[in-house]
Amino acid sequence: MAHPKKLRAEVRRKYIDERQSIAIIATFANVSVGTIKRWKKEDQSNGKCWDRARAAITTTDRGKEDILVTLIEDFVVLFQASMDDIKTAKDLAAIDKAKMLTMLADSFSKTMSAAGKASPQLSKLGIAIDVIRTLSDFIQKEFPQHFETFVDILEPFGQILSVEYE
Repeated sequence: MAHPKKLRAEVRRKYIDERQSIAIIATFANVSVGTIKRWKKEDQSNGKCWDRARAAITTTDRGKEDILVTLIEDFVVLFQASMDDIKTAKDLAAIDKAKMLTMLADSFSKTMSAAGKASPQLSKLGIAIDVIRTLSDFIQKEFPQHFETFVDILEPFGQILSVEYE
């Protein structure tokens, strides 16, 4: 069965731009893995290497930024899971838990520092979010009567921040 050219282009785009695996693409595009591999091989013989294009996307600033964001998200999930495991571990002495939490915190700090150096824009956004969070806590504690107004202002301001630091 012949597939539409539009589908083939979409499969290629998902592989290159979205860095999805062939197996995942095959499932969602309702195309066999073999067909996608054949398309990839045909394009390769016509000078359109999917893997080279995928690597080129990765090395662009946007590609690096996307990879960095994904790495940070994955790290934070693992960090949180590790924290939970350490906290709930019944067979660890308190001193061992403290040592592990210290090592984990150090790892978190180093990872975030490296991410900030690799992506100054991401670092700026992190700082902006931290400042807003601190301001929010401050207003809630010191000026609770103004907190609702602050929240009303924060919502549209958050949209400006997301554009500014995108």
